[in-house]
Amino acid sequence: MPFADFFMGRSSRLLLAVFLTLVMLACRPAPPPPGVVATTDLGEIHRIELDEHILSLPEARRSPPAGQPLPEWRHQMLEELIVTQALETEARSLGLAETEEARVLLTSRRDAILAEVMSSRLIGEKVEVTEDDLLTFYDAHPGDFSHPAQIRLRNIFRRVARDASPELWETARQEMEGLLGEIHRGAHFGDLARAHSDSETAALGGLIGRLDRGQLDPAIEEILWNLDEGEASGVIRTAVGFHIFKVEKYLGHFKMDFEDARTRLARRLIREATEAAEATVLQELLEASGATYAPAALKDGIPEAVLFALGDDSMTVADLHQYLDSMGFSAARELPIGRQLDRIVSERLYLWKAEELGLAGEPEIGARLEQLEREVLIALALRERTRAQFDVLKEKDLQDSYESRKERFYTPRLMHLRILTLGFPKSGNWYSVYEELDRLAGEIRAGRRDFADAARALSTDFTAVGGGDVGNIRAEALADWAGPQAQRKVTELAVGDISGPIMIERYNSNRLTYERTGYMLVRLEGIEEARIRPLWEVRDTVIQQYMEQGGEEIQRQVQDDILRSVDTEIYEENL
Repeated sequence: MPFADFFMGRSSRLLLAVFLTLVMLACRPAPPPPGVVATTDLGEIHRIELDEHILSLPEARRSPPAGQPLPEWRHQMLEELIVTQALETEARSLGLAETEEARVLLTSRRDAILAEVMSSRLIGEKVEVTEDDLLTFYDAHPGDFSHPAQIRLRNIFRRVARDASPELWETARQEMEGLLGEIHRGAHFGDLARAHSDSETAALGGLIGRLDRGQLDPAIEEILWNLDEGEASGVIRTAVGFHIFKVEKYLGHFKMDFEDARTRLARRLIREATEAAEATVLQELLEASGATYAPAALKDGIPEAVLFALGDDSMTVADLHQYLDSMGFSAARELPIGRQLDRIVSERLYLWKAEELGLAGEPEIGARLEQLEREVLIALALRERTRAQFDVLKEKDLQDSYESRKERFYTPRLMHLRILTLGFPKSGNWYSVYEELDRLAGEIRAGRRDFADAARALSTDFTAVGGGDVGNIRAEALADWAGPQAQRKVTELAVGDISGPIMIERYNSNRLTYERTGYMLVRLEGIEEARIRPLWEVRDTVIQQYMEQGGEEIQRQVQDDILRSVDTEIYEENL
């Protein structure tokens, strides 16, 4: 081969190699700028932005789940950040912030934040409990942290009306003598109490609890405190019927040390100081705002009567009842209706004060409100995105999702009730309330009185204006409000039946005991039996739950579509 040809061939190959190397270097992507973890059509995302996003999450989500590698989790968090940024941009471009739905959501949540902050400031500056306060209260109320010797009792009670005939009294006495004979022959006292006692303690096997000496009639105490543990009394007559008692246990004197009482005592004093401060602040804000507040209108029950008015904001009796109905049966009765009204009016006045002070203009509060707006817009935009995926769902997908979660669409047995309540007087005989309702129940059963009319005239429950109609409720909701014994008695009624007087017992979570607040009459208007709602009835809910919980594929598809739509590029090496 001629030297020139050999040289030219070798030179060509070298030149070609150099050329190809230069082309490859030119085509190689430039390294990402330091600290940039991703780029999208919306701009660069820096590592510090990702870290801030992670810190803004609830504490439980600020670290990877057990077993998930940190780089993989940070990649996942980065995608989440990109998706939220893209959804916010999309929401604004679609004008979702101007929709009525967005305005309602933003207004209600914004008002809640401002009222919460204002309440915290106004109440917080008036609530202070010092160490001296704790010690002073502890020393001044020894009975709250100690008790003398006590007796724990069970009882079986047979109620007899005061004006009952001698024959009825004798029949009741003989029945109780029969039960006493069963006890002496070894029958279980608690089982007999559950089956036969007229006391509200029947559901607890007759357990009354602990009593100090002096809390019962002296003649009864003389008998009970001389019984041995585990021993039953004879049949004891009182003004309201017959009793058989059993001494469960004698308890010696007890005193709780200050250090042991500190936590419970602090909670109590802070709660009491807060309630006092709330009442004071309410009056101060009413005077400062010039608002009209007429809680006395509750007694008249006229639906159109105005309870509160401040500028364009007003609330009638009908508005209050509608609000309470929306809360649910037991929640609406956690506080007396007057206290509920005070709380609602206070929230409106907190909002008025927040607006007057320009609270929303404070940097920290403004940042919270801006974040709230972003969250609302992101949620609305995501919903629009997911709606587009509904067509992907096949009927079989929905049916399978429904069948796998069928128990979620279970509707429990519902009772349609009317109630008539009477609270106990602050002083006086509780039994008089029982007798009044017992007579009233007899008049209603005899047709001489209409239940709804009686409820309108007498009931202390806020449903009095509607004749005591509480609508359809679960038995458990009744128990939450009035205690398990009330639940048992009402569930034993047949449709159309009117109960006898039923004790209302509210559970006090601070004292860990039931507190008796009054009696009620109940009429069972109707029953909706438990059932599982069919797919056609809950289709929208099934779709929503499928998308949120079971439609991982579709959720991922929505996210991938969003990431592609903004031309996402992630730099793993900078994560």
